[in-house]
Amino acid sequence: MKTKELSPTTGIWLFLNLALFILVPYVGHSQMSSYCNSSANYVGYEEIIEVSFASFVNSSAPASGQNYSDFTSITSATLSPGMTYPISITSGIPSGYSGSYSCFVKVYIDWNQDTVWSETSDELVFSAPTNSANTVSGEFTVPFNALPGSVAMRVVFQETVDATTVLSCGFYSWGETEDYLLTVAPPQPIDAGIIEVMMVGGSLPFHEHDTVEVKVVMLNFGLDTISSAELVYTFDGLNPIAYTWTGSLASFERDTIVFSGIVLPGGPFELCAYTILPGDSNLLNDANCRPYYAIPDFDLELTSLVAPIGGCDQALVDVTVEISNLGNAVNGGYDISYFHYGMTSSLTETISDTIPQGGVYIHTFSTPLDLTVSSDTSFELHTYLSYLSDPVLSNDTLITIIESKLSPTNPVVLGATVWSGEYASLSINNPDPASFYSWYDHDTILLANGSVFTTPALFDTTSYFVEANYGLAP
Repeated sequence: MKTKELSPTTGIWLFLNLALFILVPYVGHSQMSSYCNSSANYVGYEEIIEVSFASFVNSSAPASGQNYSDFTSITSATLSPGMTYPISITSGIPSGYSGSYSCFVKVYIDWNQDTVWSETSDELVFSAPTNSANTVSGEFTVPFNALPGSVAMRVVFQETVDATTVLSCGFYSWGETEDYLLTVAPPQPIDAGIIEVMMVGGSLPFHEHDTVEVKVVMLNFGLDTISSAELVYTFDGLNPIAYTWTGSLASFERDTIVFSGIVLPGGPFELCAYTILPGDSNLLNDANCRPYYAIPDFDLELTSLVAPIGGCDQALVDVTVEISNLGNAVNGGYDISYFHYGMTSSLTETISDTIPQGGVYIHTFSTPLDLTVSSDTSFELHTYLSYLSDPVLSNDTLITIIESKLSPTNPVVLGATVWSGEYASLSINNPDPASFYSWYDHDTILLANGSVFTTPALFDTTSYFVEANYGLAP
């Protein structure tokens, strides 16, 4: 049980906190009645708020104080033997609790459907240290001998610093256990798929136009021997390259095929390979993809919006941007544009100036931006560049909020006459609810904020200054 050293205040804290520790007995659930029980004894402090694996995502956020959840009635994912899938577990802290504690999470899948979770075999598919509010991720592979049909999965998330205390069965103090059902696809007579695709050869980091090899590993997931199949690889799904494989591949055997002389595109791309086999009705395992990045020849980055910065009583203002060249020298021929949702179309200008490799270029649009407003307005200004030879699009756009405001009305304050040693109360005669007022002494030291200011005791004629602002900034 969590405790703190007692004091006149912490003793109260402990009493109140103990009142929140609710012992909740585990209640069996019909789908999991053949399995052992697992549950936290107390609700609070931390729990699971999201589990995702393969293409399935189950979110139970926000944390609400759960010690066990049965999600076996939810349709989850269908998995194929031999395939590898991603998994992630997210934890969260319920309302009314604070602080983060060391935790550990383990995931079990009953591949042989014997209703017994194995702590040492391939049924422990994922384990990781974590904390009360965190996400941990990994992957697991479905064994070839996994029985087809509905298979139980258990996620045990426990507050502990000792991973050996986290077990598939039993009770623990804080955390949560969640149960799921997934489906293992049955073997088909004809079923080929890709279990690995990767680039080999060349030197790291990869560069655009490098020549490499693509290695593809094909597996016969089916029951019948395969004598031929079509293998295809693509970059970003474009321009597929096909190869007809022939040979003899018995059930659950694999073969490695290497494509040579592959010229890389620049920037981020996804390398995918897939099989085409007549009679193959299982599409879950046909494709395998991997992300890569090759340093491009050309990469212009829109670094910053130099102007405008916003302000009061704006009218026509210059739009100035900074462009950095992260690639080879660019000899003009690139476009720069700006747009906001009050405009009917983007304004685009073509730049002909050269930016050397590693250089920085400042461009001011010849057409200014009109920020004239009749009331305070926020403009979402989009600036972006376009260069056909630049494959990296993630650094080409900036979105900036520009505030165009009206100047506040000049504040009017009447002076006051008081006896020596008395206080004076000064107030704005024409206060504007949208304005923020600041009071200063003759040395422009801030004395107070608000529409009313009470002076200290006065013994001589004293001057004060008041400033009106929109928002909290002068």
